[in-house]
Amino acid sequence: MKKNTEAESLFIISNPRSGSTQLVQYVRQVPGCVCFGEIFKRDTMSKELRTKVRDHETAESLFATDSRGFWEHARTHRKGKPRIVGAKLFPRHRRGDPIWDLVFSGTPRVIHLWRNRIFDTHISSLRSQTSGQWQLKKDQQPDTQDTSRPIRFDADKYLRYRKSARREFEWVTSRLADNPKALSVEYAEIADPAKLSLRFSEYFGVPVTLETTLQKMTTRPALSYVENPEEAAPFVDDLLNQPDPDR
Repeated sequence: MKKNTEAESLFIISNPRSGSTQLVQYVRQVPGCVCFGEIFKRDTMSKELRTKVRDHETAESLFATDSRGFWEHARTHRKGKPRIVGAKLFPRHRRGDPIWDLVFSGTPRVIHLWRNRIFDTHISSLRSQTSGQWQLKKDQQPDTQDTSRPIRFDADKYLRYRKSARREFEWVTSRLADNPKALSVEYAEIADPAKLSLRFSEYFGVPVTLETTLQKMTTRPALSYVENPEEAAPFVDDLLNQPDPDR
């Protein structure tokens, strides 16, 4: 079975509602790069592996028991001849598994995508869970979730979410702090493909011209979706890169 042993690994570390789907599509626009989506989710093996990986039966046998072996098989058996093979990981995926040892080893490239405004991320996630809509293509109209029921803000749930988000952020950033192969991208940069193209050109070492394929799902402030805004207002300006007061 032919193997592409020279392909370099790339991992995108992110969280839901941080622009990671668009970032994956940006990476796919880089010459010589291919990128899987969330192939490490524990429930079922991604359908894209069955169509894009040679000998996917072996990948299936490794999927549940050997996350690092699973990745090495996916990387070396990716169809085509890419120079870089990537995949998206959320911190909640396979936490404690050997794949994270590889991610933080300094060997693969790592793009850390994060969204600084925690309140916006939280409300966006609740709205998508309610409506079932998680992305919006360029030819679709924004604010199509507006018919979903208003969000009832729960301060206790939000504070637990904020603490968890900040802990995950610190966990990732502390392990990537001295990694020369790590690239930090904040959510706002996803909406500026021209600027990100310059960063990608330098990072990947090839000319890159990015084009957006998705758009923001709303033009309204997050607080406008909350039916009890007076309770939510104190948290609107919370930032991910601030220390949590209850740590």
